[in-house]
Amino acid sequence: MRTLLRGKERLDFDALPIEIDEHTRNRFFTLPPPALKIIAAKRGDHNKLDFALHWCWLSLLGWQPGNFDRTTSEAIAFVAQQIKVDPAALSHYPQGVVTWRDHAAEVRRALNWRKYSTREH
Repeated sequence: MRTLLRGKERLDFDALPIEIDEHTRNRFFTLPPPALKIIAAKRGDHNKLDFALHWCWLSLLGWQPGNFDRTTSEAIAFVAQQIKVDPAALSHYPQGVVTWRDHAAEVRRALNWRKYSTREH
């Protein structure tokens, strides 16, 4: 497999936008009823918020980031308000990769997306 971007170029491509304008926030960070239903079934506010952010970023970017470190506090608060959790709940999210990958995969399935692989290539 070839790597098209390396070093700083790759980091820049994978980086989340630092700022999200109001139009983008309203369009891609407003959760639809199907997402709200799935999120409500999650255990723990931190899991609900993480899952919701996966949904939003995939909808906006078309891919899922490796972490939410650069997500603005305004975007987190906007999403947290919709699902009625404290935005600080995200800080209680476990640092393990397993739940992160599980949430990412579940969001892709819910949106009927799949990862691009050599099969699609």
